[in-house]
Amino acid sequence: MAGLDLLQTSSPPAVDAAQTLAAERPALCWHAGGLNNNGRLCGACSEAATLENVTLKMLHAGPAVGFEAPFEMLLACHERVLRTLDLLLRLQAHLAAHGADAPARDAARDVLRYFDLAAPQHHLDEERHLLPRLRALGQDALAEQVAAEHREMAARYAALRPGLVALAEQGVPPVSTADWPAYVALYRQHVVLEESQVYPPASAGLAADELAAMGREMAARRRP
Repeated sequence: MAGLDLLQTSSPPAVDAAQTLAAERPALCWHAGGLNNNGRLCGACSEAATLENVTLKMLHAGPAVGFEAPFEMLLACHERVLRTLDLLLRLQAHLAAHGADAPARDAARDVLRYFDLAAPQHHLDEERHLLPRLRALGQDALAEQVAAEHREMAARYAALRPGLVALAEQGVPPVSTADWPAYVALYRQHVVLEESQVYPPASAGLAADELAAMGREMAARRRP
């Protein structure tokens, strides 16, 4: 299937701009909710789709957005992270039913690709551009809550990552997936918090030149 080889070592890889952009704008099969470059499922996904009863809705990605619309880009990143979290839970169920087969290894690679590359950049977008605005508005407690949740999610991902790497690289199932649902629940709650309490005040009143500067910084950080 279409993908990037990010799993050479058990430690998080160095950020590569092209890989990061690919992770954030994937041309994937059902693993990340999209189609491959030919608009069709790959062979592994065709089989896995039957096993997992994937709906037609999951086979179509949303419209692409760019850094010229930074808040729309942040919301699109949330859509992608939610699809990847759904994938992680489907992978947990698939492992229990079918073991560490080829679809499971492919799914683990997709989860790793998103949370190794795209998710850290997304959090940095928010910490550089949204949290300072919250603090300027006197919402220091909310800004600290968001930053603290970013740290907690990073720590939880670091704990579950070795099991995903072993699955993706060697076909060895994780010793335990018991902590995966708690990680998913934390991330989902975090997305709700940001979209309901962070994005509205942080985006209010931003002038066109401020939005443009925000988008330029986000894009430049992902380039070599």
